[in-house]
Amino acid sequence: MVNKDSDFEPSWLLDYDTSHHVTGDLASLTLVYDYTGNDKLVDANGKGLTITHSGSTSLPTSSSPLHLNNVLYVLDISQNLLFVSQLF
Repeated sequence: MVNKDSDFEPSWLLDYDTSHHVTGDLASLTLVYDYTGNDKLVDANGKGLTITHSGSTSLPTSSSPLHLNNVLYVLDISQNLLFVSQLF
């Protein structure tokens, strides 16, 4: 399990390989729902990580907030991931 106090990076990394926006910080999500699917997030080592919640968040930008919907919460990641294809 990731120690959020020392290992979690709160910034967002652009990711071309992921299929959803993903966070390991449940407190950053609003409109949080339990995730009822059976899907897992597969990490770079091939390990399936459990998705427990989904929700929305907003990121500040220089012009207006960037609203992200259907953000998956996965406890065992240490970096927020932005799914590039969902941004455009």
